[in-house]
Amino acid sequence: NGDISLSIAAGNDRLIGNPYPSAIDANEFILDNISDGAGRNSVNIFNGVLYFWHHFSKTNHNLGEYIGGYATYTLIGGAEAISSR
Repeated sequence: NGDISLSIAAGNDRLIGNPYPSAIDANEFILDNISDGAGRNSVNIFNGVLYFWHHFSKTNHNLGEYIGGYATYTLIGGAEAISSR
């Protein structure tokens, strides 16, 4: 347990995961890291959108054959990942 810090700059994306075997409340995470609306931070750390990778293929782990997409979640709802393949 403890804090893990990452530097994040405008125009850069980071793919991070929960490094601890515990649940993270998505709404609380967003509220703690934005200033807009009901946010609790003095600045916007990120845009308030969480992305979740959904892997649809169960046949292999060859990166070139991955079939999946990103689901999104915000304080107003979310969108499921879709695959057109």
